[in-house]
Amino acid sequence: MVKNTGDNINTKIKLAMKSGKILLGYKNALRSIRKGESKLVFIANNCPLVRKYEIEYYAALGGVNIKTFNGNNTNMGTVLGKYFRCSTFSIINPGDSDILAK
Repeated sequence: MVKNTGDNINTKIKLAMKSGKILLGYKNALRSIRKGESKLVFIANNCPLVRKYEIEYYAALGGVNIKTFNGNNTNMGTVLGKYFRCSTFSIINPGDSDILAK
């Protein structure tokens, strides 16, 4: 039985959260993209458009991949194991997770 891709990406995010380094939030994501530390950025599907376009712009300049999270910012915070909403997060080090593999 094959798992749903949404569940699969959620488990990869949880593993990256436990074993790697992830920066939560819009400002931290922009800062890590500008410094060249970020490898992958996730954006919630209800992130404000101005913020989304700004992150996409800097990511295009820095050569960073962007993925849209299939859920809103509340779901993203829950997957990350936090009790608050989070619209973006940046993966600096994936750890044991193979989330960067395509």
